Amino acid sequence: MKIKRLLALFMAAVIFTSGVSAFAETAERPDVSQTGGTSDTPDDEEQGEGYTPVDITGYTLWDGTSDFQNDVNYYIDKQTDINMKTTRTLPEGSRLVIRDGGDLRIFVGSFLNLDGELLIEPNGALTISGTMQTTSSTKMDNLGNLVLTPSAVVNLRTSVESPEDSHINCAGTLNIYKSGSINAAGSTTFQSGSVVTVTGKLTIPESGKLFMRGQLLLTLSGKMDVAGYMSLSGELHNSGTLEFQEWIRFYRYETGKLMRSQSGRFNDHRRVTISQSHSSASGNKLNIKGIDVSRYQNAIDWEKVAASGVEFAMIRLSLGSVEDPYNGQDSRSDYNITEALKAGIHVGVYHYLKAHTVEEARAEAQFMLNLLKNYKVDYPVVLDMEEPWQLNNLTNEERTEMARVFIDEIKAAGYYPMLYSSTNWLNNSFDMDRLSDVELWVADWRGYCGYTGEYGMWQYGVIAQVSGIEGEVDANIGYKDYAKIIRDGGYNHLDD
Repeated sequence: MKIKRLLALFMAAVIFTSGVSAFAETAERPDVSQTGGTSDTPDDEEQGEGYTPVDITGYTLWDGTSDFQNDVNYYIDKQTDINMKTTRTLPEGSRLVIRDGGDLRIFVGSFLNLDGELLIEPNGALTISGTMQTTSSTKMDNLGNLVLTPSAVVNLRTSVESPEDSHINCAGTLNIYKSGSINAAGSTTFQSGSVVTVTGKLTIPESGKLFMRGQLLLTLSGKMDVAGYMSLSGELHNSGTLEFQEWIRFYRYETGKLMRSQSGRFNDHRRVTISQSHSSASGNKLNIKGIDVSRYQNAIDWEKVAASGVEFAMIRLSLGSVEDPYNGQDSRSDYNITEALKAGIHVGVYHYLKAHTVEEARAEAQFMLNLLKNYKVDYPVVLDMEEPWQLNNLTNEERTEMARVFIDEIKAAGYYPMLYSSTNWLNNSFDMDRLSDVELWVADWRGYCGYTGEYGMWQYGVIAQVSGIEGEVDANIGYKDYAKIIRDGGYNHLDD
């Protein structure tokens, strides 16, 4: 039974590791229109091109069964295991090189203590299912693959360099202590279920790609500096310092949560020129400041929001059509709509579509309309289409038909409809000829809007703070006076 269990545990690790690539998984494909990228498929170039392997003359081939000795350099070039209930310590003054084709596997219940130097060469791998601990005197470089399976625990007290073409794939627990840091210039994935605690520093330079699907906790002394690509579909809790550099390519999925405590600092250096006019919006030169919110913003003081200069708010009214904690009417929509209107802010509403079929889309539109009867809003009524299932499982024709049906239902009910989606979706996932009459609200977080057709609103990213809102909030620019258009056109039942 012990042998079978041992084999089963590492078969799971092998299966997990086999999915590691330049972008780790394909279940959540990044939206390239909002990241400035071109694909989530790795280049055909061999990893480590131009790298000169370590000259192992004088090095000792390590078999995994013996203890490391002081002041001895070791290497492995094939699969080498630290078996269950085994502890190995690489002493200070010694070095271990995991060469091309080598894979050091740390089994569940086993330990690797690093006091010396560890180098993972290109196409080498360190696969951790047990525990690894490093001291502050350790030197560690990952030019290949560092993998933490779900049972892994890594306590990092040293600096780790992970340059371009390297991969970090974490599904377990990673603690970056105050003396520790990771400079991840390659591809890094924190999988769903992972917990990463940063008391030291995590850096994603311009070449780096971070796929944040689990939970990342930035503590009081923790720092995170992002200049490359980052997609957030998990949770980032900021109690330390978060830096977004000017050319960051950041995208947050519907499930992504970016939260900041009172001690947390968010320094957003992205270059967005709010004053620039948008020529495609029917020649209109307006630049109206807006935000969009949902229950994730918690309690909002709308009087303070209005005083800060926000002129319009797009408020999530609903998602899906089933009354449960995750679908139905947004739990804060009634408060947000009522109080925002009282504060003199123009209000529009949006519905996050979760439908799988055209008929389900029609039903969701009717569900939204039934809720909307309770409110008088003077900005557009919006269909929000960005659901990953719809992108991955439907054709352009099906997505377009769902959008067309939903928008037609809104228009037929006397409201002013609008479609919200990303540049990538608008360019590649719809037949825009069939939606040519529809007002567009475009999401594009690259510092500029890359959609070349006409649009009336642009969601350009998140801003660190708006008076009256705790934490970050999505920021928008409006290019048309929708309040006047809607009132003059007799839309939204404002005079009923």
